[in-house]
This record gives sequence, C-alpha cells and structure tokens, in this order.
Amino acid sequence: MANSLAEDQERWVNFAKHLIEIIRDCPHEVGDVRKMSRRVHAIYDAIMANPLKPGCWVVGVAVREVDAPDGKNLICLHILTSDTTQIFIPMAAREVFGPAI
Repeated sequence: MANSLAEDQERWVNFAKHLIEIIRDCPHEVGDVRKMSRRVHAIYDAIMANPLKPGCWVVGVAVREVDAPDGKNLICLHILTSDTTQIFIPMAAREVFGPAI
C-alpha cells in the first residue's frame, strides 16, 4: 500500500501527533483485582511476581505533557508505582515521531 503510515513520514508524524493528543492524560491503571478475568488476573499476578523493588510494582502508565525547566512543554511517559513513586521519562520528538525525512 503506497500510502501506508510506515512508508509516508508526513502521514506518520500527523498520525503520531493526533494519537498522543488522544491518549495524553488518560492513564492506564490497574482496576479492581476482584473484577479481573482469569486471563487478566494471570498477567497481573506475573507483574506482581516481578516487582521493581520488593513490594513495588507499576500500577499506572500515561503520556503526559509537563513543563520543562527551559519553559517548553515536554511529552513524557508517566509511570506510577504501588508505593506512590512517580517516574517521568521524557520522550524526545525523534522517539515519538520517528526520524526526520
């Protein structure tokens, strides 16, 4: 397909910008464990068995826009852990939108 996102840099950048706007500030969080299906619960148990540190695991992931020290807005991956630690990982434009043409 000649106009696929993978082959058209301009379309890919436009798609990525819109996708980030849709998912930004909409975290994916672990819900009520008692309401999980058996399959989802198995994945949850595997995550719990491999903590970041004893008693600490990821409970939420989101894409957020934060104020950088230079005054510019920066898109970051926001990780929330069970011990309330919040980790912000800056996503440079190159990683988000791909290499320039």
